[in-house]
Amino acid sequence: SEGKPDEAGLIADGMAAQRWLAKRMGLSMDRLVVIGRSIGGGVAVAMAAEQGAQTLVLESTFSRLVDVAAYHYRWLPVRLLMRNRFDSMRRIAAYRGPLFQSHGTDDRIVPLELGRTLYEAAPSKNKRFLEIPSGYHNDEPTDAYYDALAQFLNEAEASKPDD
Repeated sequence: SEGKPDEAGLIADGMAAQRWLAKRMGLSMDRLVVIGRSIGGGVAVAMAAEQGAQTLVLESTFSRLVDVAAYHYRWLPVRLLMRNRFDSMRRIAAYRGPLFQSHGTDDRIVPLELGRTLYEAAPSKNKRFLEIPSGYHNDEPTDAYYDALAQFLNEAEASKPDD
């Protein structure tokens, strides 16, 4: 690839990938589970908000990228300077499907409270927030995480109206 990655390009790529997969599988986009981790969570929220998703799964993600920058660089006017904002707080309002979100309690890159803020803003009636005790930003998911995710996906599928 040429150029530099930016918010608009990453989101456009994610949406294109979602459309490609839906077409290849012969499914509507609201039959796909969209998963995003860290900054990929910002892309996943945009995808689910604009194109739909069966379930949205977010790991170690944030309310807005500018909130993460402001946490780390309190003395800089990052909210005024940053172009790539990944405003998931604004976008999540358009997604009403099932949401499974997880975050480590000891995440020093994206603080837990920024993940919790996004979760609380989500209008979904079917959502779950899983705190991972002593979890850091780049930890491998645990068996307990996979068990909780599988249970949530199964329950979300069982509660979905028949097509």
